[in-house]
Amino acid sequence: MPSKVSLSMTVVLLLLFASIASARTWKSADGGYSVEAELVKVDGDKVALKRADGQTITVPLNRLSTEDQEFIKSQSVPAPDASMEDAATKALEEKGLRALSRGLILDDETKFSKEERDSSKFKRVLFTKDKELATIKKQEAMIRERITGMTQANVQFNAQLTQLGPTDITLNNRLVGAINANVAQIRLMEQQLIEIEKAAKNSRAEASKAREDYIEHILGLRKLADSINNRYAELAADPTIKETVSKLNSTSENSYELGASTAFKSALIRLKSMEDSILSEEIPLRDDGGNAMMVSVVINGEHNVEMHVDSGASLISLPFTMAAKCGIQVTSEDPEIILELADGSRITAHVKTIPLVRVGKFEVKDVECAVLSPAAVNAAPLLGMSFLGQFKFELDAQKGVLNMVKIETESTSSRSR
Repeated sequence: MPSKVSLSMTVVLLLLFASIASARTWKSADGGYSVEAELVKVDGDKVALKRADGQTITVPLNRLSTEDQEFIKSQSVPAPDASMEDAATKALEEKGLRALSRGLILDDETKFSKEERDSSKFKRVLFTKDKELATIKKQEAMIRERITGMTQANVQFNAQLTQLGPTDITLNNRLVGAINANVAQIRLMEQQLIEIEKAAKNSRAEASKAREDYIEHILGLRKLADSINNRYAELAADPTIKETVSKLNSTSENSYELGASTAFKSALIRLKSMEDSILSEEIPLRDDGGNAMMVSVVINGEHNVEMHVDSGASLISLPFTMAAKCGIQVTSEDPEIILELADGSRITAHVKTIPLVRVGKFEVKDVECAVLSPAAVNAAPLLGMSFLGQFKFELDAQKGVLNMVKIETESTSSRSR
């Protein structure tokens, strides 16, 4: 029999089975150690004893005294009911639970773990697209700067020409040649600029999509995480599940607890960090080349469109074709209204309700919008007050951002989040 110190190394936390015998004194084969304990079970050549302090120790059978070994042979110690354990495990699996060494875990944790790892892929794509757009915009700025420089040079050359006398033929020819060369170069760069602007438009659209994909991914992760937590709460409150877990623990050497794993809890911390980093209150805008600022808007969680931010518009306004592409169909039952456009003209529109509109992290349910008549071919889509009015917002044209703060009122909290 090992010493008291070495025997303590064998102590493990086990499920406390109902004892079949009262406490007795157990002695080691060499008589050097004894302990007051109850016999819990015999598993092969191992004996489980429960001490007075409630701890269960496992001792090799051949390390016990001959008297103790004879006592064990005289007892009928029930072995774990494997069939009951299998039945309990199967019942829990039907509820989406798996019995692992770290506890009873929902299968959806595996799905969440995979999707959480995919976040880095979405972020890399976003970083790459933003970098590509920045490079194109830098090229565009350089070309514009060169065009401006050559145009200014030609202004100076033309001013010098007006001051030349009739005998300054050589200098006149040089100036005219320089002007013509600059004009040709400017025309060439203007053609390059057209191509660069096209590339910038495409790159901006790709960067916008990558940003929306990343945001959608994070929103999806949050939705799945909340679903998992809610499911754990439901299962924990289910009497049938409680009874099944109890049966499993009564027939298993392990003690299982129902609840989120440590890995899932750690992933939730990382998710919160991602939410804090990308779901900013500053929504990126872009200049449409005129006086309006454009923002990316997601309609019904799947249609990404760019709209003019217009606090002067009472409703979201959508051209007929764009509305149709977003699945918004006008019927004869929809109310008809008259709208006045920016140029003073008036046009008919039909009022519709969009189930969900999102800008950045800000979502509003059941938003009224005006679907313009098909005659308004050149009308721009407007993000109006039926959405913006749910928030405190400020348009910062200098920084190119829309600052939005959720207004927590009783009327808006049920429609926005």
